[in-house]
Amino acid sequence: AIQLKKHGNKIEPALISIEIAPENKRSSIFFFEDSQSTVWIGGDLGLFKIEGGKTENLFRDKYSFVKAVELNGRIYFATKESYIIEYDLKKKSFTEIKNTIFNDAFSDIACLSDQDLLISTRSSGVISFNIDSKLFYKPDWAKDADLRGDIAFIVDGKKGIWMYNHTGIVWFY
Repeated sequence: AIQLKKHGNKIEPALISIEIAPENKRSSIFFFEDSQSTVWIGGDLGLFKIEGGKTENLFRDKYSFVKAVELNGRIYFATKESYIIEYDLKKKSFTEIKNTIFNDAFSDIACLSDQDLLISTRSSGVISFNIDSKLFYKPDWAKDADLRGDIAFIVDGKKGIWMYNHTGIVWFY
C-alpha cells in the first residue's frame, strides 16, 4: 500500500508494508481512515486495523464488514450479519450491537444526524440507529415502497444524503 504524506507544499509517497493473506485481499469491501489516521480495511474475512505500520486482524471469520462512518468519537462498522460494531476511539474498545427489528444484511451506512445513523439493508429498505439509545428504528419517511433493495448512499459536501438503487430512482435527504 502507498500512503501519501504532505510536507509543506509537497506530497510524497511513503510505502507501507502490510502482511495480508491473498484470500483477504480479494475480499476487501471498504477502506476507511479515521480522524486519528488509523486505516481500517473491512471485508468478508473480518476487519483489518493498520496503525503505526502494524496490522491487526479483528473479528476474523465472525463478521463481513461492508462500510464504516465516524461520529462523535466513535467508528460505526456495518456488517452483512445485521450488526453494528461500535469502536470507541478513546477507550479503544468494541461493542457489538445486533439489529433487533430486521434480520437483514446491512449494505451501507451514513451519518443522518449527530445522534442517528442511516443504514441500508439488502431487502428491508432503509433503517436508522440511534447512537445514544442503541436502538434501531424505521423512520416514517423511509417507508416509501420503492426505497428497497440494496440502497447505496452518497454524502455530498453539505452533508446531504443521496440514495439510489438498481431501479434508477434517486432520493435526497
